[in-house]
Amino acid sequence: MLRLFCFATLITITGCASGESRPIWIRQHGGLADAEYQKRAQRVAAPLLVRYSQPTLALTVQVLDADSLGAFGWRDGQIYITRPLIALLDDDELAAVVSHELGHFLDRGHLHAVVGLQGCKEDLDAETRADLIGMELLRREGIPSDALPHMLERIMRSDQWPVECRELLRHRLESLSRRAH
Repeated sequence: MLRLFCFATLITITGCASGESRPIWIRQHGGLADAEYQKRAQRVAAPLLVRYSQPTLALTVQVLDADSLGAFGWRDGQIYITRPLIALLDDDELAAVVSHELGHFLDRGHLHAVVGLQGCKEDLDAETRADLIGMELLRREGIPSDALPHMLERIMRSDQWPVECRELLRHRLESLSRRAH
């Protein structure tokens, strides 16, 4: 059975806020995926991570061997993307996932201990802000900014995404569409 990442903040659910908890959190989310997935994620994310890393925030990406769709950013700059999400998306859409997570980092006033690509998050404003920042980051890298709404649409249509979460993703897509015009 597939477990789906669809909750407000991981800190609330897992209690993992400190660095010591990270190995436990990683194990709870399937451990790390094999090298093939790691290499692809790192190759796609590298231009964004290099550009937006700072002396006080070294950005990195790793792939979790979970059975569900999800992406998570920790306050220390570590981004985790799940194996099924990597498999579902093309490279531009995968870059959009990374740019969305970077959007949370850059929207500092609203960064929790762990944030994620969440279709069921009640704070749609924070998610939409991360989406809008992510679209700008894609533009700056020469990646089509519509990769972000395409990524959200693909997730929304996936049979791995819960029906109850699709409506909230639809609202995010509508918000992006209104702001793009």
